[in-house]
Amino acid sequence: PVPMGTSAEPALPGIQDLRAECRGSVDSVSSTRTLGRPAEAAQSPGRDRARSRQLTPVERRYFALLREAERISTSAEGLEQDAVELSRRTQSALQDRGDGDEEAVGLVLKLEGSAAKLKGMRSRMREIEGDVIRCLRENPDLATQEPPEELVVGFSDTPDDHHTYQMDPLLGAATPSHGHWVPEVFPPSPQPRQEEAEEEDAEVARCMGGRLLHLEVGTASLPTVDCILVEPMGKLLDPEGFASSGLVIILHGMPACEEISKEWTEVMKMTRLLDGGLTVLMPLILAPDPSVEPDDLRAMTVRAMEALGHSSCIVFGKAWGGPWAAEIAAMAEDPDSGLRDKVVALVVFAPSHVQQDIAVRAMQLPTFLTWASDDQESDFEGNSPAWIAGLRLSPPPTLWAMVQEGGHYLPTVLEREASSLWGREVGLALSFFVMACHVRRAVSKHRSLAAGAIEVPQEIHRLCGELPDFLSERLGQGTKTPAALALEQLAQQVGAREALDNLDRVVNAWLASNLAEPQRTPATQEARQADPAQGGGGGGFVPSGFAKEEPAAPMCPRRAPKEARGPGDKSDLGSA
Repeated sequence: PVPMGTSAEPALPGIQDLRAECRGSVDSVSSTRTLGRPAEAAQSPGRDRARSRQLTPVERRYFALLREAERISTSAEGLEQDAVELSRRTQSALQDRGDGDEEAVGLVLKLEGSAAKLKGMRSRMREIEGDVIRCLRENPDLATQEPPEELVVGFSDTPDDHHTYQMDPLLGAATPSHGHWVPEVFPPSPQPRQEEAEEEDAEVARCMGGRLLHLEVGTASLPTVDCILVEPMGKLLDPEGFASSGLVIILHGMPACEEISKEWTEVMKMTRLLDGGLTVLMPLILAPDPSVEPDDLRAMTVRAMEALGHSSCIVFGKAWGGPWAAEIAAMAEDPDSGLRDKVVALVVFAPSHVQQDIAVRAMQLPTFLTWASDDQESDFEGNSPAWIAGLRLSPPPTLWAMVQEGGHYLPTVLEREASSLWGREVGLALSFFVMACHVRRAVSKHRSLAAGAIEVPQEIHRLCGELPDFLSERLGQGTKTPAALALEQLAQQVGAREALDNLDRVVNAWLASNLAEPQRTPATQEARQADPAQGGGGGGFVPSGFAKEEPAAPMCPRRAPKEARGPGDKSDLGSA
């Protein structure tokens, strides 16, 4: 600090001394990298930059300390330069205007602040030196390893929202809009090998944060198919330890292009598929292709599940891909198809025309169907009759939404609210639907949990993290508790097996109610009745705790009397 009424010059050497001490600490940290190792070992040309494997906790700690030391050194250099300029200005102000000048007082305070910061840096560098020595004692080989490179990743324009990650084992990263950063070069994994493909397809896969996969189907008309595979970040970083929550197969019938990349990346973001730990596979089959037979679709779906290590999937279909998705879903009840009980649900967006018997059979599965009334590419009037028939005869859960605007571009459709979906945005309702269907299947896989186990399987925990909090009340844990935390708490109280049984009952009841909110407001009820163009969900009972709703306006003019309709009849659907 500069005493009032004296020259500022004496303060400068003090700042330089602090900077020298800080620099000395940095040098001492660097020198500890060769502690206990021959000097020539550190200079060995064969030393490796740790890039091709996962780092151990000690290695991560060691390299993090070195990076912190480098950042402190850089900051200290900047502070030293600032101190030189402050000292010059302070000395000039004191000589010209005296120690009572307001500007001189302010400059002196800034000098004091710089000195204090450098003192703190010096103290932290001493701590770093001690931690580095401890790391080297635990693993002396660190002295010959180069630190891994770093990658700064952020999904906003604000630098404060950016985060620094080790690039090991990642050699580069793509940052698609769905929010998951992924490597350009992948660590070894048991997944199908990545083959060379057309550069345009591979580039689209990279833009989506995925990779191009060569899938061997093995049928006469579809021997192989290239697919875009997008996996959660956790699966890429830990292929062996991360359990994917489920598989979503997307069929759209379009070639890989920038438009497809942008649309489906946004869909993944809005529906939070990757956040729920789901794997997304997009076969690049062009439509309409009359050579593609139902058996080709069956074989492709079976092969995809086998190759990716999944026992079930949800099928998405858009436009031309809608009938293909329905073909796959329709085979779920065929004991000879290899898909029996393996297709969890069907999701279709503005689908093209399909044969009515296929639609009816396909929609015996949980179904989510949405359309925009201004869609000019797959118009509702020409393509909907068979799908409407399937809706009328399908059991719950069957979710249906007709939005007024959105066209054929899914992100625009998904951001619209629909009264038939309890006033939710279509994308949010779709996310809930997909997660709930996968939860139900995941619970069935873990029926054999050991008695007394209290740990919830990671994939179920991850899926529950995307479900609404009000389900926690059904689990007996209060309305404000996140669903995943509520499940954990219940497992601690009664054991994981019973907790999963309770979760299964809650999710089944919620699906049977077509994802009803726990309470209905009069305004919501009036909105659904006043807007028949929104359509409605499928029929079925409404369990205790979920609100009941009155039937909406009829979809078709010739509505059967109630006593003549079966329990699964959807004659109460709203008019499109």
